Amino acid sequence: MARLTSAATRIVVEAEPVLPADATWMYFKGNGHETGRNGAYDHVPVQRYFSIPTVEGGTDTLPWAAGFSLCWQYVPVRQAGYYTTFFYAASQGTDFYDLLGGSGYVGCHPYPHAAFGGGDGDDFRLHKWEISVDGGDHVGELTSYGQVHTQAFRLGPTGGDDRSPLSFYPRVIAGDVGVQPVIEYTHAGAYAGAAPHPYKAVVFGNAPWWAAHQHERLSGFVRRLKIFAGAMSAADLLAEAQSDPLATAAGAAQIWWGKISPQTPDDLTSDFIAAGGLRRVGAWIDGARCEIVRHDALAGHHAMQSAGTIGNPLHLERG
Repeated sequence: MARLTSAATRIVVEAEPVLPADATWMYFKGNGHETGRNGAYDHVPVQRYFSIPTVEGGTDTLPWAAGFSLCWQYVPVRQAGYYTTFFYAASQGTDFYDLLGGSGYVGCHPYPHAAFGGGDGDDFRLHKWEISVDGGDHVGELTSYGQVHTQAFRLGPTGGDDRSPLSFYPRVIAGDVGVQPVIEYTHAGAYAGAAPHPYKAVVFGNAPWWAAHQHERLSGFVRRLKIFAGAMSAADLLAEAQSDPLATAAGAAQIWWGKISPQTPDDLTSDFIAAGGLRRVGAWIDGARCEIVRHDALAGHHAMQSAGTIGNPLHLERG
């Protein structure tokens, strides 16, 4: 939760409460290949991704120009290659390279350190947190595997100069908002003025443009998914990131979609009542659903036995 230490002075992020035993996580499988970026992929049918469409009746309800905000909790399971936590992008019938000059995309994930000439050779087994946008990967600190990360992302509204500020908080910690680890980037381009792609969506679990290859999967556990229309203040967003219930007036006014602790995979496709009483529904796109794992069973889950730090066996999950 966030609180003011005195009127209009600094805002402090407090230590997050311990999750109750019956809180749940959504487990998404990993890439399932052994030889890294250039290896043979298994192509076993698994969930491609979970999708929440943004275009309703021809209108984009989560437009780039106005900005938007997300927060979530994530336990990454170590794997070779690329990850997808979420993408805001065209979700079907598109090619990645078409997005660069079209309606755009953005996502936040672990990114292979080896892609910058570091890390663990071509196995791509070490990662840094990143903002993926504009055909580039803008990285921050190294990813810690097998640990709970409370995370948040904010896209600010586009200004008159067609510039949009982006901020990704990969590890929300107790302390001043100003000392939070953050990756920042400014997009300069035409995304804000582009017509919405008919299949534009927020997706979790896999990159929609490479989904048939199954080599950019989430690989880990996620929960407390919240999406807000409009760019929230850092203080409000970080408060929402650390709370299962809506924690701020801004959050209650701007909530666009959310699922906190689902009991079954199909709970994600049930109606969500957004701000203003609007009903919003997500969908599983092709293949199996995620697995639901209780918080008190998380440490004993088979994926966590090899999820951890560098030097431990690489987790491989075949469909």
